[in-house]
Amino acid sequence: MTKLTLAIIFSLLSTRAAQAASCCVANASIPQFMTLPSTWQLSTQVSYNRIIGDVDTEGKAVFRGKHNKETTTRFSQDLAWGKDHWQLLAGYGVADRSFQTGGKTQSSRGLSDISLALTRHFELPEWGLRFFPFYRHVFPTGKAQGSLTDLGSGRAQDAVGLLNLWYGVHWDAQVTVEAHRNGETERNETLFSESYGGSVGAGAGYVPFKAPWRLGTQLASRWDGAGKPRHS
Repeated sequence: MTKLTLAIIFSLLSTRAAQAASCCVANASIPQFMTLPSTWQLSTQVSYNRIIGDVDTEGKAVFRGKHNKETTTRFSQDLAWGKDHWQLLAGYGVADRSFQTGGKTQSSRGLSDISLALTRHFELPEWGLRFFPFYRHVFPTGKAQGSLTDLGSGRAQDAVGLLNLWYGVHWDAQVTVEAHRNGETERNETLFSESYGGSVGAGAGYVPFKAPWRLGTQLASRWDGAGKPRHS
């Protein structure tokens, strides 16, 4: 069994579940940087998201009933290439989104947003610390027609952030901070202005003795501001 096959199998074992916001927010997940000494890396993720509530303009949450379901299953991959402390990453995803209400179900499946990211890492080996400041751009390639089953936000996104990594013999821990700008978008002849947001995440990973793969998990909290609508 090749190293690539092992990497794909064990990355698939790390499945993330989140109670997320609606589809109209661009994807701001953190790129899967190479933390092991490698020239290239293929990272695979499978995620399942279910919307459990909505927030009105005054910030009050309204939770949904069992007959009002909105779910998204997403398969995504990040391909990273590195040289001389620099890393270039490209990411893509395929999503399956469904919306059920009043006994009727709508669904769609297809390509979600594509991204590119760049980082240069720094080390403090005496402390076991590594730092990955990064820039990321998301291209709005996912379906975004203003429907309930859109696979993207229809917004380009620019993000900057910092991944802080502590590594031991087999275990590692990480903290990530990120800020992003969502571009303008148009829905049903209404133009929505740019908006801003950010996220904070913490996670841990485990690398068995002499293994060519890493198993990890991360929990993140995210905030996004509202885009102001104006008729075009």
